[in-house]
Amino acid sequence: MLFSIFTAIIVFTSCKKTDDDERSYEFTKSYCAQVTVGGFIGIKEKCFAIGDEVKGRKIDKTTISIRIAEHTKENEKPANSATYQEWLNVPISNLKLTSN
Repeated sequence: MLFSIFTAIIVFTSCKKTDDDERSYEFTKSYCAQVTVGGFIGIKEKCFAIGDEVKGRKIDKTTISIRIAEHTKENEKPANSATYQEWLNVPISNLKLTSN
């Protein structure tokens, strides 16, 4: 009996979605920001148009962190070396959730 209860608790908690899960969002307003692109390029302006679809995760009530680059080994270097920015924090007012 105790094993069944323990198993049920594990199943229910493992199926729960968290705010760390990536979801699909669509831009409802144009948005631009400066991002780090690494190497000799440095800082670049990244812009999104209305209707652009992105993957992201909710950080808090006002911010969504969207993926702007795939993860690479270069991104794991120490902070003092040239790295690529994988995530960009965007105000939630610029996005709408399109799928869970």
